[in-house]
Amino acid sequence: MKTYNIIKMVFIIIITLVLLVWVHKSHAEVIKYDGKWLITYYCACEKCCGKWADGTFASGRPVYNGGVACNILPLGTELYIEGLGVYTVEDRGAKSLFDNKQHIDVYMDDHDMALQMGRDIRSVLVFEESV
Repeated sequence: MKTYNIIKMVFIIIITLVLLVWVHKSHAEVIKYDGKWLITYYCACEKCCGKWADGTFASGRPVYNGGVACNILPLGTELYIEGLGVYTVEDRGAKSLFDNKQHIDVYMDDHDMALQMGRDIRSVLVFEESV
């Protein structure tokens, strides 16, 4: 039974990677597995963003679902978060929480939903040519 589950998981990972390469062929030639990252969630309210709660990302773009905060990847980097989808680094996080850490904060329009999502550890793929 264990062998079957391992084979099934490997098959799913391979199919996912093939699909990611095919979908992002026009955006990125190289995909890099970047390990396990801490994933948290936030919205544009004052509780989440403090004095920076103005409805814009650090990139200058208006906030939108699909933008993330990360301090160690350049703005504009595209990445795939396991089980969540494809996102673009548009924002930065508080230095005390983010600096030099594999931490991604996923933007959500709804504060209560961001709280419900909590925090977890997920695999991240970085589309290197988007950098």
